[in-house]
Amino acid sequence: MSGLLIVGAGGHGKVVADIALSLGQWENIAFLDDLFPELTQVGDWKVIGKTQDANRFREDYPEAIVAIGANALRLEMLNRLIRDGFRAPVLIHPHASVSRFSTIGAGTVICSQSAVIIGSRIGRGAIVNTGASVGHDGILEDGVHVAPGVRLAGGVSVGECSWVGIGAVVKECLSIGSGVMIGAGSTIITDVPDGVTVVGSPAKVIGTRAPKAGSGKTEGVIRILDAALASDFDEWVAFWRRWPDREVSAHPAYVRLFTHAHDRVVGVVRETEAGGILFPLILRPIAAESWAGGQEQAWDAVTAYGYGGPFTWGDGRAGADAFWKAFSGWAMDQKIVSTFARLSLFPEQLLDAPMETVVDRSNVVRALQLDESALWMDYAHKVRKNVNKARQLGVEIRLDPEGAELDAFLKIYESTLDRREASGGYFFGRPFFESIIRDLEGQFMFFHAWLDGQIVSTELVLVAERNLYSFLGGTLAEAFHARPNDLLKHAVIEWGRQTGKSTFVLGGGWQEADGIFNYKLAFAPHGAVDFRVGKWVHDAEAYGRLLKRRSEWESAQGREWVPKAGFFPEYRG
Repeated sequence: MSGLLIVGAGGHGKVVADIALSLGQWENIAFLDDLFPELTQVGDWKVIGKTQDANRFREDYPEAIVAIGANALRLEMLNRLIRDGFRAPVLIHPHASVSRFSTIGAGTVICSQSAVIIGSRIGRGAIVNTGASVGHDGILEDGVHVAPGVRLAGGVSVGECSWVGIGAVVKECLSIGSGVMIGAGSTIITDVPDGVTVVGSPAKVIGTRAPKAGSGKTEGVIRILDAALASDFDEWVAFWRRWPDREVSAHPAYVRLFTHAHDRVVGVVRETEAGGILFPLILRPIAAESWAGGQEQAWDAVTAYGYGGPFTWGDGRAGADAFWKAFSGWAMDQKIVSTFARLSLFPEQLLDAPMETVVDRSNVVRALQLDESALWMDYAHKVRKNVNKARQLGVEIRLDPEGAELDAFLKIYESTLDRREASGGYFFGRPFFESIIRDLEGQFMFFHAWLDGQIVSTELVLVAERNLYSFLGGTLAEAFHARPNDLLKHAVIEWGRQTGKSTFVLGGGWQEADGIFNYKLAFAPHGAVDFRVGKWVHDAEAYGRLLKRRSEWESAQGREWVPKAGFFPEYRG
């Protein structure tokens, strides 16, 4: 018996470990995952290093398999492990049915209750997930993922790194191209070409993986990752993890928090060996607006609340021209009329874009790379006074990394919004915060100020690799006298300094240089930074037509309509 390394300690990794355990062929089973050393244990199995550490463990773990959902990345990593001398086993669950007259490539996983029928050929690094079936003489090329409950009839071929969604059905003797995404529950009754996304019953093409730019194709320049597809979501997260800064606002689970009905979440990405570009976007259908009357089958693109990119790292800037050319072609192909982007505060992260940029308002950024005494003396005098007062009155700060005090947080947060007469758009309900707790583990921290046995001030902070971001929170009015919010902010700053963060972004005010902004500025008197937004009209003709349609609709309702000053796109204001 020997050791087995499993690369990727997520949900699929646990499935793979369970299958390996049931086969009883390995004395030791362990994980590699890029969250190590923060993550050291998954169920009964240890996480012993990062993916790049594999060769260190080859003597004790001569066999390895990759359990990552992103097809192309899984196949690439598997091939690298094989080149480095690892043996890649085939894992077939004891409760799967696999014909002895089929062939299965190295590193492929056949899950419980699935069936692989006579004459089938499955390549390297594929997944036949729970309860799926591959009909007689079927072909799955390298890196294919057939999701739970899929039915592939006899003679179906599926090209390299394609993904067939949960419960999809494919008619006999059809050919599915490479790099295809088939949506959950779809019915395929005709051949599917390379590089497209198809959904529905019968399935229709809704997008391409290699979009057009002008008259030429841009294969390899950008990829469009659709967060509604599990494999794309996983690929996006894997790509995001390779970014040194790992800003929370670029994580697909974060972007998804700010969607409305009918919206789509996409990541536009470009990657080289030494860098990348990531532009996370929400595509918002224009037809859903009442004034559009369901007639305009077009979209607007917008970044999520916060600081949304486009982001770059490494040598990503070197490919900027090609990226934006491909992006423009994709936007026109998808009938995207405009893009509105809330830009990063950090120039080194931000990829210059061919869009109009304007200063929205100032934000406060607190540098943390100071020693404790220098940071303390950099506060305004009133901050130091208020922090000392809170301490003297017995205010205590406690960290809550799991959101255990969500009820108290919500009570204070909502009462603060009521007191400030905030607009409805700032009232995020319980499911919003439950999603953060569930989907963004390690990317947030709740800070609570306790006084006389209750939480009186609270703040939710987003945690990136280098930066902290004040997100949402509030203070009970009856506790103002104790200044718990000053001590709370100081605690966040001190925690960030001690954990090696570079900056704490306190944000701005409701309006430029108002009381809230000045309160934040007292924690960083020299930390005012311009917050910019980007505006880009892709289709000027459609933009003008929509302005006219909105105006005519408002007139028909008996109203005189004037677009809100500064709002973009104007027809939504």
